[in-house]
Amino acid sequence: MLFIVGRIEENEKEKNRVKLKEVNQLAVFEFSESLNVFLAYMSGIRSYLKSADDFPSQQELFDFAQYHLRDLDSRDSLVISYLNKNHRFIYSFDRNRIDPSDLVSLSVRDLRDELEIERLDELMKDEEFHLFPPINLVEGWVGLPLNFSVIRDNEAIGYIAAILRSESLIESIYKQDISNEFIFSFQVGDEIYFDREMVHDSTKVYHPRVDSSFVKNYATNESDFLYSDIELYGLPFKIGTAYKKNATYATNLDLLTYGWFIMLFLFGLNAFYRINKYRKLNTSLDMTLQSLNYQHSLLNKKNKELEESNNTKDKIFSIIGHDLKAPLSSIQSIIELMQNQTLSKADSKKMMLSLEPVVVNASGLLERLLKWSMINTNKLEVKPEVVKLKELNEEIIKLLQVSANQKNISIISNIDATISVYADYNMISFIIRNIVSNALKFSKEGSEIQISSEVVESEKVVVSIKDQGVGMSQNQLDQLFQIGNRKIKIGTMGEKGSGLGLVMVQEFASQNSININVESQVGQGTIFNLSIPSC
Repeated sequence: MLFIVGRIEENEKEKNRVKLKEVNQLAVFEFSESLNVFLAYMSGIRSYLKSADDFPSQQELFDFAQYHLRDLDSRDSLVISYLNKNHRFIYSFDRNRIDPSDLVSLSVRDLRDELEIERLDELMKDEEFHLFPPINLVEGWVGLPLNFSVIRDNEAIGYIAAILRSESLIESIYKQDISNEFIFSFQVGDEIYFDREMVHDSTKVYHPRVDSSFVKNYATNESDFLYSDIELYGLPFKIGTAYKKNATYATNLDLLTYGWFIMLFLFGLNAFYRINKYRKLNTSLDMTLQSLNYQHSLLNKKNKELEESNNTKDKIFSIIGHDLKAPLSSIQSIIELMQNQTLSKADSKKMMLSLEPVVVNASGLLERLLKWSMINTNKLEVKPEVVKLKELNEEIIKLLQVSANQKNISIISNIDATISVYADYNMISFIIRNIVSNALKFSKEGSEIQISSEVVESEKVVVSIKDQGVGMSQNQLDQLFQIGNRKIKIGTMGEKGSGLGLVMVQEFASQNSININVESQVGQGTIFNLSIPSC
């Protein structure tokens, strides 16, 4: 009989060990996910800095960071700083204010020891993200720094140091129901403990607040903890979990033992009791399993939505930058000519007249792209409508006319005014703009680009874009719409083209049921044939 009681006790211990392991894994997952969201936000900052032609001012970087936070619907508390190669603060702001704690012009050498300064020097040798141990900030809270170098003209000019409050990283763990039963330990390495209020490493503490859930507030032994060691962005973490009280493995063993002896005299009731007990246990285990499966599916869904949202934002930034580059380059070229005073008054007036439609069309294009990006913040959705092909084509030609004039290229349009197609307006506009822009890059001076249309079926319209440019080999045609192994291609006047825009062309075409056929020979020009649904 005592053997049976011992088995029940061992089963209870095993169940508690399994639960402790599951809770520890959940804590590791929540902590890692919070760091990944922080990294996704900082990836947007890094992409913005790399794509900007001129390094942004403090106000411009602050405005972009605030917009990006609103885009992620994030309420995390963080501080972002830009420091030069000598570790001096140049910019600094939190989510609400610029330079909230008078850090600008101070040096990190006043806040960090020489070992940390050496590591900061090392991070400027690449563009990867680097995590640093948590610190107690003068702003009144503990934060975890994530840094990356700033590269301009292939040389590091400094780095961005973003510090996220530790409460934002671990608060989601304490919001779980399990926090009433378990305690958690957060360490960097084996020596540095941190919680939601401070770092416990004997460094200076800037505020008197304490975290009531700090692990050392509980009378637990080291052997009671289950630890997981993980490394995130170059920094080792140790996350521990333990029960707040020693798990009770058997409820009043003496009473249970007497109960077993009594049940020996109750004959059939003994069997009924045991069957009923294990039935309830199985039901409880089934409910627990269902709950864990449901939580797992929710976590997977959240992770997938975050990944889709980040991919969508990257595409939208690429589209806006790609479509505005050509008109802005044309405007810049005209301004430089006028500043150099190499033009007569008549030529200057002519240039100003040609500049007006470019500015108007670029402004309209930017407004539409921004509205489109706000509508499609979380996912690029296809919204087909009736599009008058001739009007769309004329708008694109106006936008690219200055670029064509610079190379004395004629864009000849033979689009029937009665033809309409059924597609997403912004996507079909992007497709045709990209193809015509590429034709301009790789066409010779004094040549022609012809745009024509033909109704080949009752439900299809073929738009042909033909140039007299340098053409492509069969190998180039085979890799035209592939994103891997892309190389910078140089146009006939030194224009740079990566071909990434054609990857978006292929994706948008697929989403709008548009078939693309490309014909080309080296030195003989290229023809893009777009088969578009008509209406």
